[in-house]
Amino acid sequence: MPVDWKPFDGLQLGGSGKRIDPADGDRQRVTAEAILNDLQNQPGVVLADEVGMGKTYVALAVAASVIASTRGRGGPVVIMVPSRLRRKWQREWAQFKHHCTPARS
Repeated sequence: MPVDWKPFDGLQLGGSGKRIDPADGDRQRVTAEAILNDLQNQPGVVLADEVGMGKTYVALAVAASVIASTRGRGGPVVIMVPSRLRRKWQREWAQFKHHCTPARS
C-alpha cells in the first residue's frame, strides 16, 4: 500500500545559514518533492548529479519528510554516503531532524 509522503511544512533548502541563490533552494525543494512522489510507486531512488548541486540537502529533506509522514513507523530510511562525508551529514542533519518529531500537545 503506497504511503502519501508529503514534504514537511516549512521545507526550505539550500543549507543552514549559507548564501545561495534562491533559485537553487527552489530547485532543491522541487527535486525533493519529485523524489517523494516517485517513492509512492517504487522502493527507492538514486540521487546523483554534479558536485555542489545540493544532494545532501535534498536527501536529508526527503528522509525527514518520510520520517515525519510515518511518525517513524514506516521502516528504515537509508542514505548511503562515502565514509569521509559522515560527519558532514551528521552536522547537516541538525537542520532537518526537528521536523521528524511530532508536536506534543
